[in-house]
Amino acid sequence: MEKTEYGLLYDGADRPTKKQRYGVLALIFIMLILIILLFILYANDDDDNSKKVYIADTISSVNAEQAISASAIGYALSLTGTGKSILGGGTSVYKDVTIMSTLCPKFVNIDSIFEDSFVSTAADTTKGTTTVSLLSSTSPKDVSLSSSADFDGDVYDIATLDAANGVFAMINQDVSQTEDDATIAAGVVSTDGTITFGTPAVYGGVYSLSPAITRLSDNSFAVCYFDNTDAGAPVAITRYGVVDSATLAVSLSPEVVFADNTQYGVHFTVVGLSATSYVIGYYNGTQFSDENVAYGPLQVMSVNIDGAIDGETEANGNVVLGNPSTLDIKVAFDIASARVSETSAILTYAEMSSNFGITSTLVSLDSDGSVSFGSSLAMTSGRAIYYVQNGLLMDLDVVVMGNSESGSNGASAKFAVMYSDITNNGKLTTTVGMITRSAELIRASPDFILNSGNADPDTMYTWAALAPSAASTATDGTVALISAITPMTCNAVDVTVRLSVMDILPAPVGLVYSSTDSQKKGDVIFSGTMSGYSNLVTGAMYYTNTLGEILGGDLYYGSPTGVYDSYYEHSSSNTLLDASTSLVGIAISPDTLLLKMHG
Repeated sequence: MEKTEYGLLYDGADRPTKKQRYGVLALIFIMLILIILLFILYANDDDDNSKKVYIADTISSVNAEQAISASAIGYALSLTGTGKSILGGGTSVYKDVTIMSTLCPKFVNIDSIFEDSFVSTAADTTKGTTTVSLLSSTSPKDVSLSSSADFDGDVYDIATLDAANGVFAMINQDVSQTEDDATIAAGVVSTDGTITFGTPAVYGGVYSLSPAITRLSDNSFAVCYFDNTDAGAPVAITRYGVVDSATLAVSLSPEVVFADNTQYGVHFTVVGLSATSYVIGYYNGTQFSDENVAYGPLQVMSVNIDGAIDGETEANGNVVLGNPSTLDIKVAFDIASARVSETSAILTYAEMSSNFGITSTLVSLDSDGSVSFGSSLAMTSGRAIYYVQNGLLMDLDVVVMGNSESGSNGASAKFAVMYSDITNNGKLTTTVGMITRSAELIRASPDFILNSGNADPDTMYTWAALAPSAASTATDGTVALISAITPMTCNAVDVTVRLSVMDILPAPVGLVYSSTDSQKKGDVIFSGTMSGYSNLVTGAMYYTNTLGEILGGDLYYGSPTGVYDSYYEHSSSNTLLDASTSLVGIAISPDTLLLKMHG
C-alpha cells in the first residue's frame, strides 16, 4: 500500500530512513530562509524604480448612442440602460439664466412644450396681467427667451396639454367678490413662436386662492379650486374641461364638491393620471400645534370621468369621486404632486413629525379605484417651509422625469423636489430622488442651493416652479426651474425672473479615448490615466458636467449628510453647480488626469 510523507510517494518496503527525513526538512528550512531574505532585500531597495506607481489602463470599445467626434476626446461619458455610451454624466445645474425683468412678478410657473422648449408665466398683480413666454433651449446651459405675450388676468397655474402642437391651459386666481376674474383660458404656441389665447371661460371660484390645473389628455384638463360663496358655505371644488383645438374655446363639466372648507383649512393638489382619471391629495387643517400651525391627516381620493374626452369639444361627462384614503400623519403648509404612471403618483408635503420637513410619498390606484400609500422618503431633516403672510405659503413643487409603471416589472424613474428652505434663510433648494423598480423612494442627489435667499420671508418671497423637459426619459432627464424673488409689498421696482436648468444623467464611468467610427463604436478609458489636457492644477479634483466637459471645482457648499455629499461650484463658470458624484479624477500633472470615478 502507498503512503505519503512530505509530499513524497513511497511503498512500505522502501520507507525513508531517519537521516533521509531530516535531510528533507533541512532543505525546506533553507529554502524558506532564502525566500525571507529576498523579500527583505526587495522591501529595503532604495532604487527609484521601487517607488514608481504603475497603472494599468483599462480601455474598451463601446457602442455609442450618437457619433462622437474627435474634438470630444478627453470628455466624460456615462452609459445608458442599454449599455451605450453618451457624452456627459452626473447631475449639473446651470443657473441664473435671465428670462425677463418685470414689475412685481408673482405666481411664476413653467411647463414643457415641444421637445426642448418651455412655456412660462409670470403675473404682474399691480396690472392684473400675466406675461406668457416661450423659452427655447439648444442645450441645458443655452436657454433663451424666444417670444412672449401678455394675457389679461393673474394666471396662477399652467398645464401643457398637447406638447407636440404647443397647446396649453391656464387658470386665474380670483380675489374678488365677483366671478369675472375666475377664468380658465387655453393658448397655443405656433411653430414661429407666436402665442395666441382663446376666449376665457368663467369657472366661478369667488375668492379662490391657489387654484390648480393638471393635464388629462391632449385636449382635456382637471382643476381644483375654492368657492367661498357657493350655497352659502366655503367648499373645495373639482371639475374637468376640454379645449377645442380649432378655436381654443374651453368647455367645463358641472362642479363637484370634494371637501368642506368651512374653517378655511383645506390645502390641495391635483394630478392627472390618464384621460379619464386623476388624483386629489389634500388635508383639512382644523387642528393646531403649539406654534398655532394648522394641520391635518393626508387624504387622497381618485376621481374618474364618466364620458368620452378625446376629440370632444364639450365637457359632457360627469366627475365621479372615489372614497378618500387617509394616511394618519400631520400634514401642514403646502402640498404638491406629480404623475408617475397611469396608476401612480408622488405627493410631496410638509410633515409636523419631522419639524415641518419635506416628505414625499408614492400613492397608487388599486383595481377597485381605491388609493394605496406606498414608500415614503424624508427629503429634508428639518423645517423647510412655512407661512409667509396672509395665508401665503412658501412655494413647493415636485416633478417626475419621464413616466414609468413602478413595481417589480417596472422601470426606475427620478423625481425632483423644490422648496424654499426656511432653515437656510429661505434659499431656494432642489434635490433629486429615485423611484426604484421595487417602488421604493430613495435619495439620488445632494441639495442644490439655487439662490441667496432672504432672512426675512415676510418682506421677500421666492416664487418658483419646476417642469421636466418633454425629452426626459424614465431614468434621466432635464428639469427647468423658474424663479423670481419679489417684495411682498410691491415697490415699483423691476424684478428679474430667472431660469435654472437641472440636467440629470447616469454617473460618469469613463473618458472618450477615441472618436466613434461609422458604426458609432469608439474606445473608452475606464481606469488609469488620460493625458492631453492643459493647465490642470496638480492635486486638484476634476468633475464633469452633463455636456462631458472637464471642470475644476473650487468652492464646496454644505455639509455631507449620510452618504450624500454637497455640491461644488466651478471656478470656470459661476453659474454651474455640480454634484460630487460627477467626480472624474485627480490631476497628477498639468496635462494628465488619474481617473477616479464616483460610480
